Amino acid sequence: MEIPRLGLEMPIVGVPGEGNTWDVTWLGSDAGWLEGTAYPTFPGNSVLTGHVWNADNTPGPFANLKELHYGDTVLIHIGWSVYAYEVRENRLVEPDDFSVLGHEEYDWITLLTCQGFDERDGDYTLRRVVRAVRVSSIRD
Repeated sequence: MEIPRLGLEMPIVGVPGEGNTWDVTWLGSDAGWLEGTAYPTFPGNSVLTGHVWNADNTPGPFANLKELHYGDTVLIHIGWSVYAYEVRENRLVEPDDFSVLGHEEYDWITLLTCQGFDERDGDYTLRRVVRAVRVSSIRD
């Protein structure tokens, strides 16, 4: 996956899930595709997550998702093909808002990360959600 505005390139790895729970602690600098959502580049809603902050106290790969704007590009490279998505929304939701996992008729990706760390509780209070729809695909 590539996000040109943020200067990011990273592999996408599968994250097994159980219900609405996924262990993403091991992701490191990878993006994780949440099992149970649409496979990336297939019709539906592919939810991809990444760390906002790493265990070594450095910014994670999704630290700057809040900087993405309507029309920004996200690229997914699979084999010889490149799939281009354009951002349509960037917002915050509550941690228990599972509507972001909802199915779509067309090919959408949802980038998901944490935001708003509460030191008293030791947890994040919000989730950053960036949604993008596929606008083209190119075969090399």
